[in-house]
Amino acid sequence: LKKAGDRLGIPVIPSRLSILTRSVNKDRSPCFYCSQCNRGCTVYGDFSSSSVLVKPAMKSGHVDLYTNAMVREVLTDNNGLATG
Repeated sequence: LKKAGDRLGIPVIPSRLSILTRSVNKDRSPCFYCSQCNRGCTVYGDFSSSSVLVKPAMKSGHVDLYTNAMVREVLTDNNGLATG
């Protein structure tokens, strides 16, 4: 697959991953290759919106979380910050 992609000028990457090799804070530890990736990373060594974006936002207290809802658009101010 990689060779065919190269011939066509299409980059072929096995998978796009963002895996920590060292801790970035007290909530996210480095990956230690426990092979549980498909079941959810318990040390938050991978990138997932729930652990990297939602958890810190919830801790800040400056966010409202709506579950079982879909967003059609996000309204922003002149600085690009969400307003609605």
